[in-house]
Amino acid sequence: MSTGSVPKILADPSTPRILVDADSQPRGLGDGWASAIASFIRRRLGRKHARLEIAGLALVLLLPTVSSGLVIDDFFHRLVVERKLGVPVDRVNVFEFITANPTLRARFTELGLYPWWMGAHTQVSYWRPAAALTHFIDYAVWPRAAWLMHLENLAWYGGLVLACAALYRRFISTAWIATLAAAFYAFDHAHACPAAWVANRGALMATLFGVLALLGHDRWRVRGERRYGLLAAASFALALLSAEAGAAIAAYFFAYAVAVEQGRARQRLLSLLPYGLIAAAWRISYRVLGHGAVASGANLDPVIDPRAFVLHAMGAGPILLGSEIAGLPAEAMFEHPAWTVAASLASVALVVAFAYAVLPLLRRDASIRFFAIGAAVSVVPLAGTFPSDRYLFWVGLGMMGIAARLVAWAFQEGPRRATGFRYGFACACLLVRGVVSPLVFPLRAAGPGLLEDDFERAAESIPRGQGFDDKTVVVLSGPADIFDVCLPIVALGRGLPAPAHMYTLYAGQDDVTVFRGEASSLELRSQQGWLSRFTDRLFRDAPQHPGDTVRLAEMDAEVESVTADGRADAAKFRFKHDLNDPSLVFLAWGARGFETVQPPPPGASLTLSPAPFVLADVMRPHVRNRPVVDDP
Repeated sequence: MSTGSVPKILADPSTPRILVDADSQPRGLGDGWASAIASFIRRRLGRKHARLEIAGLALVLLLPTVSSGLVIDDFFHRLVVERKLGVPVDRVNVFEFITANPTLRARFTELGLYPWWMGAHTQVSYWRPAAALTHFIDYAVWPRAAWLMHLENLAWYGGLVLACAALYRRFISTAWIATLAAAFYAFDHAHACPAAWVANRGALMATLFGVLALLGHDRWRVRGERRYGLLAAASFALALLSAEAGAAIAAYFFAYAVAVEQGRARQRLLSLLPYGLIAAAWRISYRVLGHGAVASGANLDPVIDPRAFVLHAMGAGPILLGSEIAGLPAEAMFEHPAWTVAASLASVALVVAFAYAVLPLLRRDASIRFFAIGAAVSVVPLAGTFPSDRYLFWVGLGMMGIAARLVAWAFQEGPRRATGFRYGFACACLLVRGVVSPLVFPLRAAGPGLLEDDFERAAESIPRGQGFDDKTVVVLSGPADIFDVCLPIVALGRGLPAPAHMYTLYAGQDDVTVFRGEASSLELRSQQGWLSRFTDRLFRDAPQHPGDTVRLAEMDAEVESVTADGRADAAKFRFKHDLNDPSLVFLAWGARGFETVQPPPPGASLTLSPAPFVLADVMRPHVRNRPVVDDP
């Protein structure tokens, strides 16, 4: 079959689903060393067991993470299962981060897990029973064997790589191109951090079950055997029960119906009906059981708040696609939210350029259309929060198939058939995905351990002395609301003494003026206001109003004035004791952790400057030593 013909859909399920004529010898490389290297790579990738070698090498690169210990969310899961939070929490429901239970909300607010500005109806509770069950077993049976939990993650990732290799082999007939796509996916550095973080196991599970569902769906549509359809449906259900983002695999079912299926449109759409029914049942159960993201400004639900979701997705969606094309961390937006508009526009331009580069393949290869539609549509259910690498498992599934096919096409046909732009784009893909990403992969895998190291040192910077468990710790200014939530979790997880009460008055990246008007009260002002960044709106989406008051055990917080868009820019805090009382400890976030701050005398004020989220000595020469068996 010529490369210009329409791809043929085969009836024999033992052969690849879509033929791609890519077996010709590479042209345009000459007879020198470049041609020899290309031929060697083709032979190695074309070997029968190449995919096993790729999966094995990926796991070898991830193996050092076995000693990286637990990280933030992991401690929360263990505290829940071991019932060490002081209140009864459902031990299997470890993904309920912002609960609707009033007793738990009150307790967690006093612990410092929730800020005073949290909305009255805010809830972020994920229903992930499949993933939660694995964590419950971990912390109920071997709670101190973090190394074993990491090995479980590695096993899930290894299975995912092999499943993806099988998927690419079904849709790309040439073995070495299919294996190249699997290698691009296996060594995508965006996967390293989630794979190295125990709490992100749900993403690995959801993607693996999703790929298995897609393979089952293909066999069902080819063979017409109901058992494969049932297997696909069951795998899709498990993907949804592992993580909400598992819904993204539905994008590839849709792409299959559009680009691969033959026949009338009605028949194609009917093939999607079983998955639609499963998704509807899952969604109804999700809400009936009391789970979901409600009234959170940084976690938008497309059903509950469709307008806000669509507006945010218009920026976040292109960033996810652009991040996967360029090989840049999607989390860059977390530290630099001011770049949102520029990053979105740049991502749109990059996506357009990528689409133009693969345009000849899109026109004639159904496989490329399948991968492209799947990748583009998969960002929709993932775009309701800030961009993150953990959402690129589904986007990358299609992108890596396209990238491998583009590289093969450009180097086969050479500059004589591919334009200079397309040839250059293919070279960039090969450089980023074949060289840079594998080199960065083990470094990104160390990320969770380094982040935990920073959090532990931050927690240890809080001055603790005799009677600390009876004190009230007041954080005048913190770098981000997520940071302030995680800090008490890390401290409790590491067995550090916890204060009786811990309150954060302001979180953000702005100068804060602290004025003391009375002996027992403080007024804080911020020009940008509270919740100025999207990433600081996890706990609230509703506007604030002057006079809004929150009463806590040792402090009352009252909004004094708000910005034009309804965010507090001045608030007054009244304490039960004089600010000079020794039971009160005042802190502010500095360049090297928390620093003790003395409240100004009555009638005076002080200004606190923002400090970066990451501690200043991030380029430290060594990482905190972690035991193989974690026992704080």
